Amino acid sequence: MKNKEARIKFIIIDKYTAKKQYRCSLPDQREIDYQINELLHRNLIKESGSPFAALFAVTLAFKKEENRESDLCIDFWELNKIIVPEPQPFPRIEDIIVKLSNCN
Repeated sequence: MKNKEARIKFIIIDKYTAKKQYRCSLPDQREIDYQINELLHRNLIKESGSPFAALFAVTLAFKKEENRESDLCIDFWELNKIIVPEPQPFPRIEDIIVKLSNCN
């Protein structure tokens, strides 16, 4: 499989806005830091000095209340305001799964 790089086209190139981080408890902040460090360690994300990094606020979405498992969620609302929409949207993941269900 060949690696491909995704590109995002911006409506306004020089517009940078900062988004305040969401408030969270100390245990939640430790969980956010842990999940980010895991993603960095697995090379799934990398550190960035881009001014666009200030656009993102993160929070946790909890799966089950009894064991407090959580998913890291990123708010892309501000970024979505300044990107050029793709003329042909990406296929829905549900549709891809259905098409691949009978593959061996």
